[in-house]
Amino acid sequence: MSRVAVYPWKDQFSPTYRIKLNVEQFDGQFGTHVILDATWSVAKQKDTNEPVVKNSFIKEPVSTEDYEAIVSAKSRAIAVLSQEIVSVINTISKKGSD
Repeated sequence: MSRVAVYPWKDQFSPTYRIKLNVEQFDGQFGTHVILDATWSVAKQKDTNEPVVKNSFIKEPVSTEDYEAIVSAKSRAIAVLSQEIVSVINTISKKGSD
């Protein structure tokens, strides 16, 4: 079972990975686009290696001039960021199993 917790976590929770996320920009304009600009890092919690640090600049189109389109574009941007983070976790995980 996968669990996610926000730091600081309780004593009984021991995460496998630590993700730090700093959102620099997350906004959009009707009929144009949404921008998600974030710097983030992933590290194994019990690893002495340096964390993998990335910057994601994600631009998603906003198809119409209404709030529903903005929310939809923001949701897609978060999904893209999530996939980028998962990709790094999978890479770290594979290195650890060698």
